[in-house]
Amino acid sequence: MNWRGQIHERCAVCNFRYERSDENYFAGAMFFGYLFGAFTFAITFLIIIVSMWPDVPWDTMQWAIPLGMVVFLLFWVPISRVVWLTIDVLVRPVQPDELL
Repeated sequence: MNWRGQIHERCAVCNFRYERSDENYFAGAMFFGYLFGAFTFAITFLIIIVSMWPDVPWDTMQWAIPLGMVVFLLFWVPISRVVWLTIDVLVRPVQPDELL
């Protein structure tokens, strides 16, 4: 199944088209997904080390943190798309012809 098929193409109320340019529009969301993921990893890593020092479970962290990051990044994908669309609308305001 196409992952883009799960997203509405337009707003049901104002008819705003979510992909404002070509089919690669949400490639910019990858930057925000990476930013959220790196920040989440750093904070999680720091919290685990500080809370468990000096007996940090390094062996468990070798597999638990990457597995947790994959699961958690699936949560960040829709959020990064919304952040990207919001920034794009702030930089490039919606034109009346985009609502047709």
